[in-house]
This record gives sequence, structure tokens and C-alpha cells, in this order.
Amino acid sequence: MSVPVRQIRADVLKALSGPTLLTLSSLVIVVPLLIVFMSGLVDGLAFVGSAEATRTLLPIGVAGSLGCAFYGSYLVTRDDYYRGMERAFLMASPRTVFTSRVVVAALIGLAFSTAGFLLWTVATAAMLRSHDRELRIGAEVLPLAMGNLFAGALAAAIGCGIGWVVRNYYVAVVVLLILPAIIAAPMLARLRDVERFLPVGAVAGLGGVKMDGLLAPAGAGLVLAGWTVLALAAGWFALRRRRQV
Repeated sequence: MSVPVRQIRADVLKALSGPTLLTLSSLVIVVPLLIVFMSGLVDGLAFVGSAEATRTLLPIGVAGSLGCAFYGSYLVTRDDYYRGMERAFLMASPRTVFTSRVVVAALIGLAFSTAGFLLWTVATAAMLRSHDRELRIGAEVLPLAMGNLFAGALAAAIGCGIGWVVRNYYVAVVVLLILPAIIAAPMLARLRDVERFLPVGAVAGLGGVKMDGLLAPAGAGLVLAGWTVLALAAGWFALRRRRQV
């Protein structure tokens, strides 16, 4: 088994172990729930039909990508905190370790977003049923699901890049969870022409969120891919400076 493959395998096993896995993975469902109940979207379900209510609630699940982003950073910040990163560098080159963490982050993001979309569909059905509405899913659910998966994978890679830059669990919490809540969310409401070109706005567009002014999913995907490249470039530059690669 080659060194890169062995490193990826080790990082996958490490990513899926530990008592925090369930807690952190729950963010993919907790974040959309917070958005729905804090925004009052549920209160408006009684005034629209089942199809419209489904089209309003189901895309909100893409907000779980914030949880994917945080877990992507956690793959780096956890090892940095417990000095596990130094052991990794003894077994493989910095380039191999960096690449492995990015690949594993994207895979975990894909897995989390898949599970998150399925759970959010169930949660959407339950919320609709509590307001005497039914879940109405048609052909549009496929691009919606693909947008969620793509957003989860890219968000996790972005989080991984940021993890290499900040190297601190608590700073990652601020950058990836708190700042989007206090800055990006209000910008979506008031400065959408700007926010749609930023990561959170791109995630919303990619997930098909019903909001005027967002980019179409294809354009939003390109924007988010661009931010992914920037985050990973920043992460690699930070690692090179620290280790003089």
C-alpha cells in the first residue's frame, strides 16, 4: 500500500472515531432547524399549499454545510491540539498529509451532507404534517439533492483549508459557525448582491434556497469552488511557512 493511500486510510479511520463524531455531525440537521424556527418560516406554512411549503423548507437543509465546514476544520485542529499532527509528519511528507486531510474532509462532507439531506427530508415532512401539509417531491428533488452533496463536500474542504490556517478549535468555531450567523445571514437579507458571491450565499444558491437575487446553482457552484481553491491555497501556504516545505 502506497504512502498516500495509507495516509488517507488512517485519516478516514481517525475521522470516524472519537466521542465527538455524533455531536459534530448533528450540526448538519441542527443548523437548518435553527434557521427555520428562528426565521419564523414554520409560521407561514399555514398560508401556502403543500407544494409551495415543500419548496420553501426542503432547500433550507443545505445550511447543514456549515456543519460540514466545521468538521473539515476539526480534522486539522484536533490533531494540532493533541500533537497528533507531528506524528503524521513523521510518517509522511507535509504535502501527503495536507492532501490526505483535504480528500478525507471532502469525503466526510459528502457523507454528512447525504445523511443530512435524508434526515432533513424526514424533518421537513414532519413539520409539514404538523401544519396539515404534505411533503410534495417531484423531479426537482434530484438537482436539489446534488446541490446539497456538492455544497457539503466543498464546504468541508473549505473548512479544512481554514483549519490549516488557524490551527485552533475555538478560532475555527468563530470563523465557520459564529461569523456566518452574525454577518452572512444578515447580508443575505440586506446585501444579497454582495453575499451571493461569498461562501454562504453561494451555498444557498447551490442548494436552491427560495430567495430572489441568488445565483443559479451552476453559477453558485463555480463561486463556491473558487472559494474552495482560495481556502486550500491559504492553508497550503500557511503549512509551507510553518514547516518550510
